[in-house]
Amino acid sequence: MPGPLRLDPGGELEVVFERQFDGRRSRGSSISSTCTVGREEPIQTIFLDLSSDDEVIDLTIDDSETTTAQIKYGEHSLASYRGPSGIIKPGDFVEVDQVKIGKYQVNFILIGAIIRTIMGEHKVRGIPYIRNRNLSNMLPKKRNEVCQILHFDKDDVTRAPAFIDANIRSVIKAHTLVITNAVWPQHSVTSPYVGLVHDQAGEGRVAEETDPLVCRWKFEIRSRRQAAVFKPLEECLVRVHESEVSQAKYRVTEAEMSNIWRGRSFPGGSWPLEAEERPTTGTKTTGHRPTPRRASQKYTLFDSFAGAGGVSRGARMAGLKVTHAIDKAAEVWPTYKINFPDTRLFQGSVDEYVRAERRCPRVDFLHLSPPCQFFSPAHTRESVHDDTNIFALFSCGSLIDKVRPRIVTVEQTFGITHDRHQMYLCSLINDFTQYGYSVRWKIVRLCTWGSAQDRKRLIIIAAAPGERLPPYPDALYSENGADGLKPFATIREALQGIRPSDPLHNTSSVKHFEPPKPSYSPDRLAGTLTTSGSDCCYPDGTRDFTLREFACLQGFPSYHRFLGTKTSIKRQIGNAFPPNTVRVLYRHLESWLLEQDGMTRHQPSSNNIICLTDRAHDDIEIIDTPNGYSTRRQNAVRRQNQSYRMYRSGMHEPLEIEDHTAVEAYAPAQGGSMAIDLTW
Repeated sequence: MPGPLRLDPGGELEVVFERQFDGRRSRGSSISSTCTVGREEPIQTIFLDLSSDDEVIDLTIDDSETTTAQIKYGEHSLASYRGPSGIIKPGDFVEVDQVKIGKYQVNFILIGAIIRTIMGEHKVRGIPYIRNRNLSNMLPKKRNEVCQILHFDKDDVTRAPAFIDANIRSVIKAHTLVITNAVWPQHSVTSPYVGLVHDQAGEGRVAEETDPLVCRWKFEIRSRRQAAVFKPLEECLVRVHESEVSQAKYRVTEAEMSNIWRGRSFPGGSWPLEAEERPTTGTKTTGHRPTPRRASQKYTLFDSFAGAGGVSRGARMAGLKVTHAIDKAAEVWPTYKINFPDTRLFQGSVDEYVRAERRCPRVDFLHLSPPCQFFSPAHTRESVHDDTNIFALFSCGSLIDKVRPRIVTVEQTFGITHDRHQMYLCSLINDFTQYGYSVRWKIVRLCTWGSAQDRKRLIIIAAAPGERLPPYPDALYSENGADGLKPFATIREALQGIRPSDPLHNTSSVKHFEPPKPSYSPDRLAGTLTTSGSDCCYPDGTRDFTLREFACLQGFPSYHRFLGTKTSIKRQIGNAFPPNTVRVLYRHLESWLLEQDGMTRHQPSSNNIICLTDRAHDDIEIIDTPNGYSTRRQNAVRRQNQSYRMYRSGMHEPLEIEDHTAVEAYAPAQGGSMAIDLTW
């Protein structure tokens, strides 16, 4: 009798036959979980968990209706079943009625097993599918296009997707399913009624009932069990990969998909742009020895809604080349240009850029941080800027089409996941999927990536057609250093590198309190910074934070400059994506792309190494300069001595010299020394 249902590496269904289920399970078998849903009582529901700090919508699955075994005790699996709709058997793809998983109406089930219970009830069990048009507008609404729904319990060691149960009376009829990674409309509707796709009540309906159904997408929901429900932690819409398409006629190579969408990609990064330095052949294959990339080679970033440069700063700290930026707010232009003079800044809106720019830059990364005040949980009253913020969100799709990056990142307030803003989140996701981008989204506590604030943000990662969708970076920090991670960064650690002479750190110009406010321990996380600063005062209670302290709490290095009025600078800092967490994100994504490209980071030769040492903890001195450097290079080394001293708190991070050529810092040697690659 059919046992556990598995997907083999080629995407084919594998049904393991067992003679009898006796309640025992072999230790090495992989068994998927099930969710029972009947015709009369669909047990999955959606609710708003008002007790949650995140206040996000939960996909709720009754814990009493789940099991770790495909065939439960007292059940028998059948080789086939004859009903009003004909004979059905495991492996069939059937249409069902009145079956739900969470808030989604299940339209089809890929049968893994047909079950007869001890009470004589018959049901089908398998993977649920939904028509694209019913998936809350997250996918393009195309006729006969379906999406697989895969629910994973993050705590399930088998990492197998949950199956869904439906009463046998829910089955309407069997359909043909085509699995392909080709771009629509390849392999789509072939009926002579294809031209009548809008005629749901007439002949156009015939195509929907008789033509094959095409699956190009998987909707994955990763949840964690809490009490009697599963709470979603991460969701993603992923294009079917070529390795999952078993029939060659429905398969397209990922390299061809990428080339059709954006043209040629350059393994290891598309900077520098000089033609003679570009690689002549790609290396995006697996199973071959990785190729080291050139010393000066970098992945490129387009920073949209750039603000004061939080993302640009973090990306440069991670080793990326920021080539383009956009922002329409005049107050941030001086700040951005003084920090990134070699980046091409477009001073206007995204829509204006798309209309004005004829030449389309092909970058490796695109970042989107559209204004989020309208979606913030703190936004409770209408504002004159609401429409502008919404229009900015809807402009993201046109920029994606213009730039066609390999990877896109988005940072937004977690409030956009609330029920009242669901249509906006779904529309944003549709901006990616309409162009074939796989996309994943979840709420991240930025303190797990090194922020000194307890700040939660929605982080979205998307991958272009032909690219694998990267996972999120692993957490690096945890409360009290639990699970073998570093303890959360604290207020004390964020502020300890500030010098009295640093710009914007005039303690006499900030508000002082008489009598002092209650003091508190600086060895904890700060609250979330806003555009007006922070509700907290300095830990000793005597004064407010200075602007430099605000910037350091927000993750900016001490050498990042800000221009403008005090109110404007607070707004610039509060609106920024913390650079120290951006660095974690992009360092991870850079490693991911290098692996996909079959390349490794550049390893310098000993002739291009200088050594720095920390003497008296304040002054950084070059103690060894390699022979053979030109006068220009030696002068640059001396100038670097000053900028590096400002960067003393992050000695393991990439540095930059006067002409903005990156130098890579390696692990500190004995005695506090450090090796730095000075390759030009």
